[in-house]
Amino acid sequence: MKAIFLLIALYTIAGKDAQPSGDIPAGASYEYTQTGSRSGQMTADNSIMLRLTGFTGCTLQGVKLEMKSNTSSGAGWLRFTIGDEMVWDIDDAAFCSQQWAGTYSTYWVAISHALNGRKIEEYEEIQLHIGASVNSLYIQSVAIDYTAAEAQAYTVRFATHVPEQVQAITERNAGAGVLLPDVQYEDENWQFKGWTETPTMETTVRPRQWQAGETYYPQQNCTLHAVYVSKDAEEKEYWWPAEELSTGDYLLTLYVPEAYTLYQAMGEVTNGMIAAAQYHFYDIAESPIAMQAGYTASEVYTLTMLTDSTLSIKHKATNTGVNLGSGGKFKTSGSSSWNVRSRYNEADQMTYHQLSGEYGGKEYVISTYLANDGQIYFRPVTGVQDYALLLYALDDEPEPTETRYTSYPLGFDAIESTKTDAPMTYRMNMGTVTLIIQNGQKYLQINE
Repeated sequence: MKAIFLLIALYTIAGKDAQPSGDIPAGASYEYTQTGSRSGQMTADNSIMLRLTGFTGCTLQGVKLEMKSNTSSGAGWLRFTIGDEMVWDIDDAAFCSQQWAGTYSTYWVAISHALNGRKIEEYEEIQLHIGASVNSLYIQSVAIDYTAAEAQAYTVRFATHVPEQVQAITERNAGAGVLLPDVQYEDENWQFKGWTETPTMETTVRPRQWQAGETYYPQQNCTLHAVYVSKDAEEKEYWWPAEELSTGDYLLTLYVPEAYTLYQAMGEVTNGMIAAAQYHFYDIAESPIAMQAGYTASEVYTLTMLTDSTLSIKHKATNTGVNLGSGGKFKTSGSSSWNVRSRYNEADQMTYHQLSGEYGGKEYVISTYLANDGQIYFRPVTGVQDYALLLYALDDEPEPTETRYTSYPLGFDAIESTKTDAPMTYRMNMGTVTLIIQNGQKYLQINE
Protein backbone atom coordinates (compact mmCIF):
# COMPACT_ATOMS: atom_id res chain seq x y z
CA MET A 1 0.00 0.00 0.00
CA LYS A 2 1.45 3.38 -0.98
CA ALA A 3 1.72 5.95 1.80
CA ILE A 4 0.35 9.41 1.02
CA PHE A 5 1.85 12.28 3.00
CA LEU A 6 -0.18 15.43 3.51
CA LEU A 7 1.87 18.59 3.04
CA ILE A 8 1.02 22.14 4.11
CA ALA A 9 2.04 25.26 2.20
CA LEU A 10 1.60 28.21 4.59
CA TYR A 11 1.44 31.89 3.63
CA THR A 12 1.51 34.25 6.63
CA ILE A 13 0.55 37.91 6.13
CA ALA A 14 3.31 40.20 7.37
CA GLY A 15 3.35 43.89 6.61
CA LYS A 16 1.73 44.22 3.20
CA ASP A 17 3.18 40.95 1.91
CA ALA A 18 2.87 37.22 2.53
CA GLN A 19 5.70 35.09 3.91
CA PRO A 20 5.77 31.50 2.55
CA SER A 21 6.81 28.66 4.85
CA GLY A 22 6.20 24.97 5.36
CA ASP A 23 6.08 22.63 2.37
CA ILE A 24 6.23 24.98 -0.61
CA PRO A 25 6.54 23.02 -3.90
CA ALA A 26 9.89 23.49 -5.62
CA GLY A 27 9.59 26.22 -8.22
CA ALA A 28 6.28 27.56 -6.84
CA SER A 29 5.79 31.31 -6.55
CA TYR A 30 3.22 33.65 -5.06
CA GLU A 31 1.93 37.20 -5.38
CA TYR A 32 0.09 38.97 -2.54
CA THR A 33 -1.67 42.32 -2.91
CA GLN A 34 -4.01 44.31 -0.67
CA THR A 35 -5.79 47.61 -1.12
CA GLY A 36 -5.99 48.47 2.58
CA SER A 37 -3.23 50.34 4.41
CA ARG A 38 -2.89 48.00 7.43
CA SER A 39 -1.44 44.51 7.23
CA GLY A 40 -4.16 41.96 6.45
CA GLN A 41 -7.03 44.34 7.34
CA MET A 42 -9.99 44.81 5.00
CA THR A 43 -12.20 47.79 5.71
CA ALA A 44 -15.31 48.41 3.59
CA ASP A 45 -14.53 48.22 -0.16
CA ASN A 46 -10.97 46.97 0.43
CA SER A 47 -9.69 43.50 -0.48
CA ILE A 48 -6.73 41.12 -0.54
CA MET A 49 -5.55 38.83 -3.32
CA LEU A 50 -3.20 35.82 -3.07
CA ARG A 51 -2.10 34.22 -6.36
CA LEU A 52 -0.18 30.93 -6.36
CA THR A 53 1.60 29.30 -9.30
CA GLY A 54 3.85 26.27 -9.64
CA PHE A 55 1.58 23.70 -7.95
CA THR A 56 1.25 21.67 -11.17
CA GLY A 57 0.63 17.99 -10.43
CA CYS A 58 -0.18 18.60 -6.75
CA THR A 59 -3.53 17.38 -5.39
CA LEU A 60 -5.25 19.91 -3.12
CA GLN A 61 -7.15 18.51 -0.14
CA GLY A 62 -8.24 21.69 1.60
CA VAL A 63 -7.61 25.33 2.43
CA LYS A 64 -7.66 26.94 5.88
CA LEU A 65 -7.81 30.67 6.63
CA GLU A 66 -7.00 32.27 9.99
CA MET A 67 -9.36 35.28 10.20
CA LYS A 68 -11.14 37.58 12.64
CA SER A 69 -13.56 40.55 12.67
CA ASN A 70 -14.47 43.51 14.82
CA THR A 71 -16.30 42.89 18.08
CA SER A 72 -19.78 43.17 16.55
CA SER A 73 -19.30 43.94 12.88
CA GLY A 74 -17.50 42.84 9.77
CA ALA A 75 -18.82 41.43 6.50
CA GLY A 76 -17.57 40.52 3.07
CA TRP A 77 -17.21 37.98 0.27
CA LEU A 78 -14.72 35.33 -0.86
CA ARG A 79 -13.75 33.80 -4.19
CA PHE A 80 -11.31 30.85 -4.39
CA THR A 81 -10.55 29.70 -7.93
CA ILE A 82 -8.30 27.10 -9.55
CA GLY A 83 -7.74 27.91 -13.20
CA ASP A 84 -11.19 28.81 -14.55
CA GLU A 85 -13.05 26.83 -11.88
CA MET A 86 -14.68 28.43 -8.84
CA VAL A 87 -14.10 25.94 -6.01
CA TRP A 88 -15.17 28.07 -3.02
CA ASP A 89 -17.56 30.99 -3.13
CA ILE A 90 -18.99 33.07 -0.28
CA ASP A 91 -21.50 35.74 -1.26
CA ASP A 92 -21.46 38.99 0.67
CA ALA A 93 -22.37 38.01 4.24
CA ALA A 94 -21.70 38.98 7.85
CA PHE A 95 -18.72 37.32 9.56
CA CYS A 96 -21.13 35.90 12.13
CA SER A 97 -23.03 33.98 9.43
CA GLN A 98 -22.56 30.25 8.89
CA GLN A 99 -20.82 30.92 5.55
CA TRP A 100 -18.01 32.51 7.57
CA ALA A 101 -17.16 31.88 11.24
CA GLY A 102 -20.69 31.65 12.71
CA THR A 103 -19.83 34.41 15.18
CA TYR A 104 -18.00 37.72 15.37
CA SER A 105 -14.56 37.25 16.88
CA THR A 106 -11.61 39.43 17.77
CA TYR A 107 -9.54 36.26 18.16
CA TRP A 108 -8.14 34.35 15.20
CA VAL A 109 -10.49 31.57 14.11
CA ALA A 110 -10.00 28.86 11.48
CA ILE A 111 -12.24 28.96 8.42
CA SER A 112 -11.75 25.83 6.34
CA HIS A 113 -13.00 24.46 3.05
CA ALA A 114 -12.48 20.94 1.64
CA LEU A 115 -11.07 20.73 -1.89
CA ASN A 116 -11.62 16.96 -2.21
CA GLY A 117 -8.47 16.00 -4.05
CA ARG A 118 -8.54 18.67 -6.77
CA LYS A 119 -5.46 18.05 -8.97
CA ILE A 120 -3.72 21.10 -10.37
CA GLU A 121 -3.20 20.81 -14.11
CA GLU A 122 -0.39 22.44 -16.06
CA TYR A 123 -0.58 26.26 -16.14
CA GLU A 124 -3.48 26.39 -13.65
CA GLU A 125 -3.22 29.23 -11.17
CA ILE A 126 -4.68 29.27 -7.66
CA GLN A 127 -6.35 32.52 -6.60
CA LEU A 128 -7.84 33.63 -3.27
CA HIS A 129 -9.72 36.94 -3.37
CA ILE A 130 -11.45 38.32 -0.25
CA GLY A 131 -13.21 41.67 0.03
CA ALA A 132 -14.98 43.51 2.86
CA SER A 133 -18.32 45.32 2.61
CA VAL A 134 -18.55 46.33 6.29
CA ASN A 135 -15.65 47.19 8.65
CA SER A 136 -13.62 45.06 9.25
CA LEU A 137 -12.28 41.68 8.22
CA TYR A 138 -8.73 40.56 9.04
CA ILE A 139 -6.63 37.70 7.68
CA GLN A 140 -3.50 36.28 9.30
CA SER A 141 -2.61 33.27 7.16
CA VAL A 142 -3.60 30.94 4.34
CA ALA A 143 -2.74 27.23 4.56
CA ILE A 144 -3.03 24.90 1.56
CA ASP A 145 -3.21 21.17 2.39
CA TYR A 146 -2.01 19.04 -0.52
CA THR A 147 -0.24 15.91 -1.61
CA ALA A 148 2.79 16.28 -3.84
CA ALA A 149 2.86 15.44 -7.51
CA GLU A 150 3.63 11.75 -7.91
CA ALA A 151 7.18 11.19 -9.06
CA GLN A 152 7.31 9.74 -12.56
CA ALA A 153 10.06 8.38 -14.76
CA TYR A 154 9.84 10.28 -18.05
CA THR A 155 10.75 9.21 -21.57
CA VAL A 156 12.92 11.34 -23.85
CA ARG A 157 12.64 10.85 -27.60
CA PHE A 158 15.20 12.16 -30.05
CA ALA A 159 14.57 13.85 -33.38
CA THR A 160 17.77 13.75 -35.41
CA HIS A 161 16.17 15.02 -38.67
CA VAL A 162 18.70 12.90 -40.59
CA PRO A 163 18.71 9.20 -41.64
CA GLU A 164 20.61 8.15 -38.49
CA GLN A 165 18.03 7.50 -35.77
CA VAL A 166 18.33 7.30 -31.97
CA GLN A 167 16.20 5.19 -29.67
CA ALA A 168 14.07 6.83 -26.98
CA ILE A 169 15.43 6.64 -23.43
CA THR A 170 13.33 6.33 -20.24
CA GLU A 171 14.71 7.36 -16.86
CA ARG A 172 15.73 4.41 -14.68
CA ASN A 173 13.67 6.02 -11.92
CA ALA A 174 11.95 9.33 -11.36
CA GLY A 175 14.38 12.26 -11.36
CA ALA A 176 17.39 10.18 -12.44
CA GLY A 177 17.70 11.96 -15.79
CA VAL A 178 18.92 10.42 -19.05
CA LEU A 179 22.43 10.29 -20.49
CA LEU A 180 22.29 12.04 -23.85
CA PRO A 181 23.44 10.00 -26.87
CA ASP A 182 25.77 10.99 -29.67
CA VAL A 183 24.88 11.31 -33.37
CA GLN A 184 27.58 10.40 -35.91
CA TYR A 185 25.96 12.26 -38.82
CA GLU A 186 28.29 14.59 -40.70
CA ASP A 187 28.31 15.90 -44.26
CA GLU A 188 30.27 18.49 -46.19
CA ASN A 189 28.36 21.38 -44.55
CA TRP A 190 27.22 20.29 -41.08
CA GLN A 191 28.28 18.24 -38.07
CA PHE A 192 26.39 17.23 -34.94
CA LYS A 193 26.70 19.66 -32.01
CA GLY A 194 24.17 18.71 -29.31
CA TRP A 195 20.49 18.57 -28.34
CA THR A 196 17.91 21.32 -27.84
CA GLU A 197 14.35 21.37 -26.51
CA THR A 198 12.88 23.09 -29.58
CA PRO A 199 13.90 22.55 -33.22
CA THR A 200 16.17 25.26 -34.60
CA MET A 201 15.82 26.78 -38.04
CA GLU A 202 19.11 27.95 -39.53
CA THR A 203 20.47 30.79 -37.41
CA THR A 204 23.71 32.41 -36.23
CA VAL A 205 22.33 32.66 -32.67
CA ARG A 206 23.61 29.81 -30.53
CA PRO A 207 20.61 27.87 -29.20
CA ARG A 208 20.50 26.57 -25.63
CA GLN A 209 21.81 23.04 -25.98
CA TRP A 210 22.97 19.97 -24.08
CA GLN A 211 26.01 18.00 -25.21
CA ALA A 212 26.19 14.25 -25.84
CA GLY A 213 27.31 12.66 -22.58
CA GLU A 214 25.52 15.18 -20.36
CA THR A 215 22.64 14.16 -18.11
CA TYR A 216 19.35 15.78 -19.07
CA TYR A 217 16.55 15.98 -16.49
CA PRO A 218 13.14 15.89 -18.23
CA GLN A 219 10.13 17.47 -16.50
CA GLN A 220 7.69 15.52 -18.69
CA ASN A 221 7.72 13.09 -21.62
CA CYS A 222 9.41 15.10 -24.32
CA THR A 223 11.39 15.16 -27.56
CA LEU A 224 14.85 16.67 -27.92
CA HIS A 225 16.02 17.87 -31.32
CA ALA A 226 19.52 17.53 -32.70
CA VAL A 227 21.49 20.70 -33.41
CA TYR A 228 24.13 20.79 -36.13
CA VAL A 229 26.87 23.40 -36.50
CA SER A 230 28.28 24.68 -39.77
CA LYS A 231 31.75 23.45 -40.72
CA ASP A 232 32.72 26.59 -42.61
CA ALA A 233 32.68 28.85 -39.53
CA GLU A 234 35.56 31.19 -38.81
CA GLU A 235 38.07 30.25 -36.14
CA LYS A 236 36.21 30.70 -32.85
CA GLU A 237 37.34 33.31 -30.37
CA TYR A 238 36.66 32.41 -26.77
CA TRP A 239 35.46 34.53 -23.91
CA TRP A 240 37.63 34.24 -20.81
CA PRO A 241 36.45 34.91 -17.23
CA ALA A 242 37.23 38.31 -15.72
CA GLU A 243 40.34 38.54 -13.56
CA GLU A 244 39.33 41.83 -11.94
CA LEU A 245 35.80 43.10 -11.26
CA SER A 246 34.45 46.56 -12.01
CA THR A 247 30.97 48.05 -12.35
CA GLY A 248 29.28 46.57 -15.41
CA ASP A 249 27.25 43.71 -16.87
CA TYR A 250 28.27 40.07 -16.40
CA LEU A 251 27.26 36.47 -16.89
CA LEU A 252 27.32 34.64 -13.53
CA THR A 253 28.64 31.10 -13.56
CA LEU A 254 29.73 28.73 -10.82
CA TYR A 255 32.50 26.20 -11.23
CA VAL A 256 32.36 22.92 -9.28
CA PRO A 257 35.99 21.72 -9.39
CA GLU A 258 35.52 18.14 -8.25
CA ALA A 259 32.77 17.61 -10.83
CA TYR A 260 34.51 19.67 -13.57
CA THR A 261 31.16 21.32 -14.23
CA LEU A 262 30.17 24.92 -14.96
CA TYR A 263 26.67 26.17 -14.03
CA GLN A 264 25.21 29.43 -15.31
CA ALA A 265 22.57 31.63 -13.61
CA MET A 266 19.48 32.06 -15.81
CA GLY A 267 16.97 34.73 -14.72
CA GLU A 268 15.75 36.71 -11.74
CA VAL A 269 15.18 35.59 -8.15
CA THR A 270 12.13 33.31 -7.88
CA ASN A 271 11.05 31.69 -4.63
CA GLY A 272 14.35 32.64 -3.03
CA MET A 273 16.53 31.02 -5.69
CA ILE A 274 17.91 31.62 -9.19
CA ALA A 275 17.43 28.90 -11.76
CA ALA A 276 20.70 27.63 -13.23
CA ALA A 277 21.63 25.68 -16.32
CA GLN A 278 24.59 23.41 -16.76
CA TYR A 279 26.75 25.24 -19.28
CA HIS A 280 29.22 22.45 -19.95
CA PHE A 281 31.59 19.88 -18.56
CA TYR A 282 35.03 21.34 -18.13
CA ASP A 283 37.82 19.75 -20.14
CA ILE A 284 40.69 19.87 -17.68
CA ALA A 285 43.14 20.11 -20.57
CA GLU A 286 41.69 23.52 -21.55
CA SER A 287 42.33 26.27 -19.03
CA PRO A 288 40.84 28.68 -18.18
CA ILE A 289 37.20 27.90 -18.88
CA ALA A 290 35.99 29.73 -21.97
CA MET A 291 32.43 30.93 -22.52
CA GLN A 292 31.24 30.84 -26.12
CA ALA A 293 30.02 34.23 -27.32
CA GLY A 294 26.26 34.77 -27.34
CA TYR A 295 23.69 35.11 -24.54
CA THR A 296 20.07 36.08 -23.88
CA ALA A 297 18.80 39.08 -21.90
CA SER A 298 17.67 36.86 -19.01
CA GLU A 299 21.28 35.77 -18.38
CA VAL A 300 22.73 39.25 -17.73
CA TYR A 301 23.40 40.66 -14.23
CA THR A 302 24.66 44.14 -13.34
CA LEU A 303 27.41 44.35 -10.73
CA THR A 304 27.94 47.70 -9.03
CA MET A 305 31.19 48.08 -7.11
CA LEU A 306 30.50 49.77 -3.77
CA THR A 307 34.10 49.55 -2.55
CA ASP A 308 37.16 47.65 -3.74
CA SER A 309 35.85 44.54 -1.98
CA THR A 310 32.04 44.90 -1.91
CA LEU A 311 29.39 45.03 -4.61
CA SER A 312 25.65 44.81 -5.27
CA ILE A 313 23.92 42.59 -7.85
CA LYS A 314 20.82 43.20 -9.98
CA HIS A 315 19.16 41.09 -12.66
CA LYS A 316 19.37 43.50 -15.58
CA ALA A 317 16.28 42.53 -17.61
CA THR A 318 13.90 42.94 -14.64
CA ASN A 319 15.94 45.47 -12.64
CA THR A 320 15.43 43.34 -9.52
CA GLY A 321 17.99 42.89 -6.79
CA VAL A 322 19.83 39.73 -5.79
CA ASN A 323 19.96 40.30 -2.04
CA LEU A 324 20.60 38.14 0.98
CA GLY A 325 17.46 37.11 2.88
CA SER A 326 16.58 34.87 5.79
CA GLY A 327 16.74 31.10 5.68
CA GLY A 328 19.58 30.96 3.18
CA LYS A 329 17.53 32.42 0.35
CA PHE A 330 17.77 35.39 -1.97
CA LYS A 331 15.27 38.22 -1.83
CA THR A 332 14.60 40.99 -4.36
CA SER A 333 13.70 43.77 -1.93
CA GLY A 334 16.10 45.97 -0.01
CA SER A 335 19.77 46.23 -0.84
CA SER A 336 22.59 43.86 0.05
CA SER A 337 26.31 44.39 -0.02
CA TRP A 338 28.17 41.27 -1.14
CA ASN A 339 31.77 40.81 -0.01
CA VAL A 340 34.22 39.83 -2.76
CA ARG A 341 37.20 37.53 -2.24
CA SER A 342 39.24 36.96 -5.39
CA ARG A 343 41.82 34.20 -5.64
CA TYR A 344 44.05 33.13 -8.50
CA ASN A 345 44.36 29.36 -8.80
CA GLU A 346 47.74 28.43 -10.25
CA ALA A 347 46.68 24.89 -11.18
CA ASP A 348 43.59 26.02 -13.09
CA GLN A 349 45.17 29.30 -14.27
CA MET A 350 42.08 31.38 -13.50
CA THR A 351 40.74 33.83 -10.93
CA TYR A 352 37.78 32.81 -8.78
CA HIS A 353 35.49 35.38 -7.16
CA GLN A 354 33.71 34.24 -4.02
CA LEU A 355 30.67 36.37 -3.08
CA SER A 356 29.51 36.19 0.52
CA GLY A 357 27.31 38.11 2.94
CA GLU A 358 26.23 38.05 6.55
CA TYR A 359 22.70 37.47 7.79
CA GLY A 360 21.68 36.61 11.33
CA GLY A 361 25.29 36.17 12.40
CA LYS A 362 26.00 33.59 9.69
CA GLU A 363 28.13 33.91 6.56
CA TYR A 364 26.43 32.82 3.35
CA VAL A 365 28.26 32.08 0.09
CA ILE A 366 26.55 31.97 -3.32
CA SER A 367 26.62 28.34 -4.42
CA THR A 368 24.46 25.69 -6.07
CA TYR A 369 21.39 23.95 -4.68
CA LEU A 370 19.83 20.72 -5.97
CA ALA A 371 16.05 20.88 -5.49
CA ASN A 372 13.63 18.00 -5.18
CA ASP A 373 12.59 18.47 -8.81
CA GLY A 374 16.12 17.58 -9.94
CA GLN A 375 16.82 21.13 -11.08
CA ILE A 376 19.92 23.12 -10.14
CA TYR A 377 19.53 26.54 -8.55
CA PHE A 378 21.85 29.23 -7.19
CA ARG A 379 21.22 29.94 -3.50
CA PRO A 380 23.21 31.28 -0.53
CA VAL A 381 24.60 28.44 1.60
CA THR A 382 26.71 28.23 4.75
CA GLY A 383 29.81 26.21 5.42
CA VAL A 384 31.00 26.12 1.79
CA GLN A 385 34.50 27.28 0.91
CA ASP A 386 35.47 25.50 -2.30
CA TYR A 387 32.82 26.81 -4.68
CA ALA A 388 33.28 30.20 -6.30
CA LEU A 389 32.02 32.21 -9.24
CA LEU A 390 33.60 32.74 -12.61
CA LEU A 391 32.29 36.03 -13.99
CA TYR A 392 32.26 36.89 -17.69
CA ALA A 393 32.21 40.63 -18.42
CA LEU A 394 30.07 41.62 -21.39
CA ASP A 395 32.69 44.23 -22.24
CA ASP A 396 35.11 41.35 -22.84
CA GLU A 397 32.77 39.42 -25.16
CA PRO A 398 34.47 38.68 -28.50
CA GLU A 399 32.89 39.67 -31.76
CA PRO A 400 30.33 37.01 -32.71
CA THR A 401 31.44 34.61 -35.42
CA GLU A 402 29.37 33.56 -38.38
CA THR A 403 28.86 30.09 -36.95
CA ARG A 404 25.50 28.74 -38.13
CA TYR A 405 23.22 26.32 -36.31
CA THR A 406 20.28 24.23 -37.51
CA SER A 407 18.23 21.18 -36.67
CA TYR A 408 17.65 20.54 -40.38
CA PRO A 409 20.93 19.87 -42.23
CA LEU A 410 18.92 18.42 -45.15
CA GLY A 411 16.88 21.60 -45.42
CA PHE A 412 13.64 20.12 -44.08
CA ASP A 413 12.42 17.43 -41.70
CA ALA A 414 12.47 14.46 -44.08
CA ILE A 415 12.91 11.68 -41.54
CA GLU A 416 10.54 10.23 -38.89
CA SER A 417 12.64 10.83 -35.77
CA THR A 418 11.12 8.21 -33.49
CA LYS A 419 11.80 5.14 -35.66
CA THR A 420 14.68 2.93 -34.65
CA ASP A 421 15.26 1.44 -38.11
CA ALA A 422 15.68 4.21 -40.65
CA PRO A 423 14.13 3.55 -44.06
CA MET A 424 16.27 3.55 -47.17
CA THR A 425 16.94 6.96 -48.66
CA TYR A 426 17.78 7.62 -52.32
CA ARG A 427 19.36 10.88 -53.50
CA MET A 428 19.85 12.00 -57.10
CA ASN A 429 21.58 15.27 -57.98
CA MET A 430 19.78 17.12 -60.78
CA GLY A 431 21.79 20.32 -61.20
CA THR A 432 20.27 23.02 -59.02
CA VAL A 433 18.06 20.54 -57.16
CA THR A 434 18.44 17.12 -55.53
CA LEU A 435 15.68 14.50 -55.74
CA ILE A 436 15.26 12.63 -52.45
CA ILE A 437 13.07 9.52 -52.19
CA GLN A 438 12.37 8.61 -48.56
CA ASN A 439 9.80 6.09 -47.31
CA GLY A 440 7.89 6.23 -50.59
CA GLN A 441 7.76 10.05 -50.58
CA LYS A 442 9.55 12.31 -53.05
CA TYR A 443 11.19 15.64 -52.05
CA LEU A 444 13.10 18.25 -53.99
CA GLN A 445 15.98 19.97 -52.20
CA ILE A 446 17.17 23.26 -53.67
CA ASN A 447 20.97 23.34 -53.76
CA GLU A 448 22.67 26.60 -52.91
